[in-house]
Amino acid sequence: MIVKRLVLKNFRNYSDLSWQPGSGINIISGNNAQGKTNILEALYYSANGRSFRTSRDKEIIGWNGEDSYVSTQFEGKKSSFEISSYIKNEHQSSFSINGQKERKNKIFKPGFAVVFTPADLDLIAGSPSGRRKWLDYELGSFKIDYLHNLSNYEKVVNQRNNLFKNRDRRLNISDLIGSWDEQLFFYGVNLITERIKLLRELFPYLREVVSILTDGREEITFNYLSSLPLDKGMDKKGILKLYKEIV
Repeated sequence: MIVKRLVLKNFRNYSDLSWQPGSGINIISGNNAQGKTNILEALYYSANGRSFRTSRDKEIIGWNGEDSYVSTQFEGKKSSFEISSYIKNEHQSSFSINGQKERKNKIFKPGFAVVFTPADLDLIAGSPSGRRKWLDYELGSFKIDYLHNLSNYEKVVNQRNNLFKNRDRRLNISDLIGSWDEQLFFYGVNLITERIKLLRELFPYLREVVSILTDGREEITFNYLSSLPLDKGMDKKGILKLYKEIV
């Protein structure tokens, strides 16, 4: 899949841009703050339906208007298509393919662009929350169910915390907490098992790359360190049981 054309209107620092990349490898160069990363962000947005720099689409909009437009023409071996994105300040972004408005989940399933930036070094030196966020992004690009579980898990956690924070001492909230706990366990277990599954699938490739880079002199291993004391090979039932004991 190659990019044939990129059109931007009021995207970051670009008020109006039309760019046709070369057919091979393209190198974007320039001074600081000229907008090199903004072009990469626009391409990524067109390919995956989201930015790799912010979770708030309205931050993409330039200073000169209330909305932004991104259109990218892609070409494969057997087909070509154009994905257009309309980003409005106070409204949800909308997407179309070849001029026909489509649901985001239908277009970007899965996403087909990857990015590596200096910020990705935080995967090693940064906080656990940053590594979880990376896993969420990677899984969300390929598994819509994962995004559904993640969204519901975050809502349940917020509702459950608010119930504890604002509870009336005269009322017994155990029944209410119990219903939220069941949802917490369900979505939480699904998230954990999917993250572990992804890491297991990625590990053979990681091991091969490290072997190539070190000429076979070094090996790499990893451990998924959860807030739950997971045992190796634990299945969903085991994780659920452990989750209930801890929470």
